[in-house]
Amino acid sequence: MQRSWRRHQRKQSLLFGVRNAVLPLDLRYSNPMSAEKISHAERIQKQFNTQAEAYAKLSFASEMAGLQRVAGFTKVGQGDRVLDVACGPGFLTMAIAMTGATAVGLDITPAFLAMGQRETRERGIERCSRARGLVERMPFPDAAFNVSICRAAFHHFPDPATVLAEMKRITKPGGALYVLDLMSSSDPEKAAAHNAMEKLCDPTHVKALCETEFQQMFEAAGLELTDTRHAETTYSFEDWITHGGPSVKNIERLRALFQESLQHDTLGLRIWEEDGAIHFAHPGAAFVLNR
Repeated sequence: MQRSWRRHQRKQSLLFGVRNAVLPLDLRYSNPMSAEKISHAERIQKQFNTQAEAYAKLSFASEMAGLQRVAGFTKVGQGDRVLDVACGPGFLTMAIAMTGATAVGLDITPAFLAMGQRETRERGIERCSRARGLVERMPFPDAAFNVSICRAAFHHFPDPATVLAEMKRITKPGGALYVLDLMSSSDPEKAAAHNAMEKLCDPTHVKALCETEFQQMFEAAGLELTDTRHAETTYSFEDWITHGGPSVKNIERLRALFQESLQHDTLGLRIWEEDGAIHFAHPGAAFVLNR
């Protein structure tokens, strides 16, 4: 037992003492995954290895002023250990580290991890490292962090409840979990149309949950929901499609769907035209949970 604890402590020392490193894929702390989930993880790597640069150019992914506001919302600072789940290019991970906290970004996509490592090094940000791993099988021991956060990723997860359970596992009792994501309409028909539309743009999209579905998932996980903040993320249609890289055929189908929803609200999204271009807003929420 004492030797096991020492190994755990050495693991913690490695995890939180490395500056701007990418830690290796480690599955020792995790449960087996189905072939379906592994296949989806492979699709995510293929999609975002290709689209990493385009995704990182979206302002919501890389605009540091906004990400620093997100980091400020979590109230983390010196002495905190924070895991950024499905961190993508890792700009939020950097913003968290800039508060004085020790930040680790977890992602499965090598292109994102390499981009984040490069950006962190060029900006001279300390206490910021990355790990490669599956969000359903996080490569960390129990209670390794006192805060975990996942932004703009739950709609990519085939089994979001499992990811939430992993976030709970690696967050120490008394710690906090933050889940920020886009949401679908509470109207089932509009939600189904919205999710079908998202898949035409990005094949790794699984399902945007509605607010009630998030709340039910949190309750089932035994987490206390202490705060909910609502917000919108706005895009032009042309900027939005660059992150997914859809085919020409799918782009035309998407244009038609947006035009239809502009007239009849079939997608449950706020859509408008400006100077002849389509714009829209993703409704979203930031959920604060006590462990």
